[in-house]
Amino acid sequence: WPMTITVRGLETLRPGARYELFLTRGGRPAQSCGTFVVAGEKTVVFLNAPFRLKRFAGWIVTREDSERILLRTAEI
Repeated sequence: WPMTITVRGLETLRPGARYELFLTRGGRPAQSCGTFVVAGEKTVVFLNAPFRLKRFAGWIVTREDSERILLRTAEI
């Protein structure tokens, strides 16, 4: 499923560092939908979720090199 997300409030990372968007199951990362960088207060990102979305409960954003959750949706 192609998707467009808008993220706000994430800091610009050092060169080469990226954020990662995951689908969640049980509040934990389950499948990656891709990585992205931010520039400025608001960034529009084009990603893909090639999974059956009904199998997942929400979305989270982490740094690519960390499991620390930075943004989270409510569980669906």
